[in-house]
Formats: sequence, C-alpha cells, structure tokens
Amino acid sequence: MKKGKKFRAFPVHFSTADIESIRNYLNESIFYKRMIDWPNDQIVYTLHCKVYPLMGGILSVWFVIGTQTPYDDDFFDTPGEECVD
Repeated sequence: MKKGKKFRAFPVHFSTADIESIRNYLNESIFYKRMIDWPNDQIVYTLHCKVYPLMGGILSVWFVIGTQTPYDDDFFDTPGEECVD
C-alpha cells in the first residue's frame, strides 16, 4: 500500500463464471458503484480473483475488490455497504 493511502476492500462470491451474471451483480453493489464513481484520479484499484472447481462441474469464484485512496478522504465512509479498512 502506498504511503498516505487508505485500503478498503470487499469480498464477493459467485457460484458461476458467467461474465454477465457477475457484471449485473456488481452493478447493484453500492460499494462497487462508489469505486466506479470516484470523483478524481487519486485512486488505485486492486482486484484479486480465485476460482475453485467443485464436484459436479460447479465453480466457486471469489473476488476481492479494493481501492487505495487518500487517507483523509471520506468518500466511502458514508452510510451504505460495510467495507473492510
């Protein structure tokens, strides 16, 4: 993490790898929308994805979506979805 930045992230789990299903779900997430609507260029995005194959051809797909923003900025600290600091 860069100096003077605050890291916020949230995990998301899917039982599918269908891109449209994942995109639709994320577009309904308040925290995700706040990340996309960030008002300036002082943001760094972090994305980590892990896919686990399960029996029966089912997938367990995990995303951790995070941001690094200026430490004193409270854009994400308004009521809505909880996030991990």
